[in-house]
Amino acid sequence: MMLNREELRALCLKDPDAVIAIIEQLEARIVDLESRFNRNSHNSNNPPSSDRFRKTKSLRKTGIRHTGGQEGHKGTTLVQTEKPDAIQNHKPDSCEHCGANLHGVTTSSIEKRQVFGVIIKRHVVEHRSHQKECPHCHKLTRGQFPDQVTQPVQYDQSVISAAACFHNFGFVPYDPLSKMFRDILKIPISPATMINGDIRIAASLGSHDKAVRELLSQSPVIHCDETGFRVNADNQWLHVTSTEWLTLYQTHRSRGSAAIRDMGILPDYRGVAVHDCYTSYYQFSACDHALCIAHLMRELNGVLENTGHVWAQEMLDLLETIYDRIEDAKPCSHSLDLWTTGTFEQEFMRICEDGLAGIPPPVPIPGSLRRGRKRQSAEKNLLDRLIRRKRDILRCMYDFNVPFTNNQAERDLRMMKVRQKRSGGFRTHDGATMFCKIRGYISTAMKNGVSPFIAIQDALKGSPFIPQAPAMAE
Repeated sequence: MMLNREELRALCLKDPDAVIAIIEQLEARIVDLESRFNRNSHNSNNPPSSDRFRKTKSLRKTGIRHTGGQEGHKGTTLVQTEKPDAIQNHKPDSCEHCGANLHGVTTSSIEKRQVFGVIIKRHVVEHRSHQKECPHCHKLTRGQFPDQVTQPVQYDQSVISAAACFHNFGFVPYDPLSKMFRDILKIPISPATMINGDIRIAASLGSHDKAVRELLSQSPVIHCDETGFRVNADNQWLHVTSTEWLTLYQTHRSRGSAAIRDMGILPDYRGVAVHDCYTSYYQFSACDHALCIAHLMRELNGVLENTGHVWAQEMLDLLETIYDRIEDAKPCSHSLDLWTTGTFEQEFMRICEDGLAGIPPPVPIPGSLRRGRKRQSAEKNLLDRLIRRKRDILRCMYDFNVPFTNNQAERDLRMMKVRQKRSGGFRTHDGATMFCKIRGYISTAMKNGVSPFIAIQDALKGSPFIPQAPAMAE
């Protein structure tokens, strides 16, 4: 309800309490608007791409880890190979001290240095079918070409595999990729040929897709998440279900339960599904749920920055303490002991109750035409969620197989954002589906130590990489 200056002056004289209520509501609205403006990737669920050009506060604490490789990290460096591709000898012609001729003098020692390089060149193999006349029957017989050689001129599978790897793993669009092959390799390959290669690869992945779905359904813990992307100038959603060893993508027009049901994993899943508390996941009750604590910590950071309320800092400290205690106990246990979990639960609820006590109720405006339930603040919504989902938030205390965060799914989704920045959206739904199918295949292969190029070559041969259950048992 908007009041002009005269109406506001009259209301002050008639009902001062009404004016106070209006001021309180306006103050609450200012806090809400300022909190929206201050949202970034470190204090909310906004993606990093939405951050403005200003420094954001990280969840990481300084001084815990030193810069560079951490203890136990296996470094990589160049080492000399025993079989170099070429050898260049550098022999002195004369003595650098007295100038004597050294031709014919036997070498006393050799110092070896190796330079690693790359030779990029086209490799053409000509197949010749010889015809011979039999000296006995005088009939002609021709040599047989290999089964894969069917045309006078054609591309080898390595060309199609390389193009598919550059596009689906390196996110290079078809047109620039075609020019790169033409200018660097002297191979004139059209975008249409590369698209047909991707169609062949996607069509060969039926057995791989079936195996991934079966293994995901049997996994004790899976990660779920979704992100938006553009298809034919329309907003659609990419859904992922993954583990440390498996990745399954699916495109859908819906973000909610219809898409999750069509993916076919959660409806009958009996393990623990880790996600970010999106309501649609809770429609599938056959499994247990675990919430990403990193998401909650970002929201707590937002409350702390916008309101300064002490309870948010206390909850952040508690969650960090729980994480440290879990990491300390992992080498010798599968869960925290009952006394420790009970203590943490009590502290968790105490902080939530203190937070609720410090939040003023929504202020109604006298005479307002707005009906229905008053809108709660983001802080109140967060506290309600913490209380309602306490067991799912703290599930990592009771089972160390459940991770502290949903970073696995977020890492698996990040590739779509990188691809979108480099190549834009997809022109067709079929193209998006094909890309996600191939990309999920590449991701699963890489998680199991298989090169993307080798995996794509195997798919073109009709024998795609099939993940095995023992790889998940570590």
